[in-house]
Amino acid sequence: MPAKRILITGGSGALGSAITEHVRDYQTWAPTRQELNVTVHQDWRDAIASFDPTEIWHFAAETAPDSEGRWYLDTNIMGTAYATMFCQMYDLRLVYTSTDYVFGNTPDNLAPYMEDSPMSPWNDYAWSKLGGEACVRMMEDHLIVRGSWYGDDAFSTWEYAATDTATSKYYVRLAARDISSLALSGICGVVHVGMNEARDLYHIAHIANHEPKRGTAAELGVPRTTALDTTLCQETLKKLPGQQSATV
Repeated sequence: MPAKRILITGGSGALGSAITEHVRDYQTWAPTRQELNVTVHQDWRDAIASFDPTEIWHFAAETAPDSEGRWYLDTNIMGTAYATMFCQMYDLRLVYTSTDYVFGNTPDNLAPYMEDSPMSPWNDYAWSKLGGEACVRMMEDHLIVRGSWYGDDAFSTWEYAATDTATSKYYVRLAARDISSLALSGICGVVHVGMNEARDLYHIAHIANHEPKRGTAAELGVPRTTALDTTLCQETLKKLPGQQSATV
């Protein structure tokens, strides 16, 4: 079996940057957008020819909540379709990050949501990430990770945060640790990553040393709950040597 060579898209983002700390023992390449625009077929072909990866960790995405639909279609669906197509062509493993917002309109009484819970996306962004999931599921050796995470400055621009929400959102460096462990373990399918105990957005902002004003989910236009059941993640990580998942 060849040594792992991991091509990481979206490597300059908060998650991609944090992931690199956990894959130092492997050959990796996190190309810039100029080196690999995930929406361009030839860029994919050139990147794979030059680096010869054994797997692709696809984190590149349009995440802004107010983007035009065409950007979600182009980056999140078409870009992921290209990633999947080339993984199929070259027999590569594919790791893809989705979002807890695929449950944004799912009935609250079904939360915390399991990997096979019914999905009802909250907005166009979430629909596009679900579209990406549909692409990734077309190949056997894949891992879809659902969740949400925050970086050091994530709440610096927040004027308000909802106090009546439930989310499993957690710190990006912890997310990177768990996602890289899951990806390297070879597990396939869908896994939910996040805090064991859901908390409201105001509480999480407070933990991150920010003090926004209090608001409600209805006032701020966010889901009441996107809390995830992370049992599968916890059980998988416990079986891996030297690994411990986040519990805070």
